[in-house]
Amino acid sequence: MISVSTQSADFCVYGSHVTVENDKDVVTATGAGAILGVSAATVQRWAKQGHIPAVSRAHVGKQEWQFDRTAIETLAANRAQARQLLGSVPL
Repeated sequence: MISVSTQSADFCVYGSHVTVENDKDVVTATGAGAILGVSAATVQRWAKQGHIPAVSRAHVGKQEWQFDRTAIETLAANRAQARQLLGSVPL
């Protein structure tokens, strides 16, 4: 089970959990997309598919996604490194 509070949030990462201590460690789908160079819709799709750690909760009639900033920044660095190695292959 994933729990969310004002103090911390647990992000499920392929069966393990990462605790996020404060809101500075969390980004929205739009923020995650900006870091990764993709749209917010792409980030949300990746989260739904279980490719990136996320917490989803209902917010004023719509689903709101939150992401662990460190995990997103690590993914962005890994994608950049893969692009350098593979050239123009889309990642």
